[in-house]
Amino acid sequence: MTLYDVERIREIIRGGSRRLELKPHGRTLLKPNVVASGEHFPHAYTRPEFVEGVLKALKDEDGGMSELAVGERCGITMPTRFAYKNAGYYPMAERAGAKLYHFEEETQVEIPLYHKDRLRDCSLPRNQGKQTFSSIAPSSRPILDHRYLQFGRTSVSKMTGTFDRPRPQTQRESR
Repeated sequence: MTLYDVERIREIIRGGSRRLELKPHGRTLLKPNVVASGEHFPHAYTRPEFVEGVLKALKDEDGGMSELAVGERCGITMPTRFAYKNAGYYPMAERAGAKLYHFEEETQVEIPLYHKDRLRDCSLPRNQGKQTFSSIAPSSRPILDHRYLQFGRTSVSKMTGTFDRPRPQTQRESR
């Protein structure tokens, strides 16, 4: 039994998208955290029910999406295919009508960020000569600010500093 209600999640995300006037467009990627899954890792991934609710909300607010996808590169030594399988992502993606990307199997394209205080640039997959994703919907610890989501160039697994915006300097960096 799950405590996650896909339709309630869909309703909440759709409401937030409408309030922020967000319309996913072009190639749209949802990047959950799927570090590991299976018997020994029951809590090391974003629940598929949550991802499904977000995907359905993105479809509800479609602003001209040419592709809706979920993409991840799992923890070191953990193949994404294995983690997706044990987390239940394959049947979820089929229900939601989304494509699954395994980032370690895709050519990566560096996306430069230009703010002087950025932590680092980020890399996104370039699939079969297509352009990189035009919209990215973070799914864990999201910063729901339309200005950042409109730029849509982020990696959610390390949220701090990947948006092209100022961030506080850490004690380690100030030495």
